[in-house]
Formats: sequence, structure tokens, C-alpha cells
Amino acid sequence: MGVVGLISVYVSLWMLALLLVLPFAYSRDEDEPIVPGQADSAPSRFDGKATVIRATLLGTAMFALLLLDQHFGWITWQMLDVTGGA
Repeated sequence: MGVVGLISVYVSLWMLALLLVLPFAYSRDEDEPIVPGQADSAPSRFDGKATVIRATLLGTAMFALLLLDQHFGWITWQMLDVTGGA
């Protein structure tokens, strides 16, 4: 896999990680006033920096596992064939 392929796979995994970490660690404080036009379930404070750091850590871990699997061959296409070679 070339450099462009590696970058595109990493960006895809990072975006997936971002979608996975967005719902966590945010809750609505009942004491905070609701801004007009804001959803009742929206968090009162959003920390974008922490979300990007969490997504980067998770995305990098997934990318490392993918590269290690590609190098060592832990999971192959033959293992994923559920049709029995038909």
C-alpha cells in the first residue's frame, strides 16, 4: 500500500473514531439555562480539543492494529469466507 493509500485509510479510521467518541463524556447539566433554538439534550459545554485527542488516540490504535494485522496476517480473506469457497 502506498503513502496515499495509508493516509486515506488513516483519515477514514480517524473519522470513524470521531463518530464513536462524540457521544461520550458529555451530559446536560440541569442547572444550565437552555439557549433559544438549542435542543434540550445538547451539552451545556463542548470540549472540542478533548474530543479530537480521544479520536486521534482511538484512530491511531485502530490504524496500528490494521497495519499489524496486514504485516503478521492474523486475519486473512480466507478466514472471512463464510461461503466455504463457493
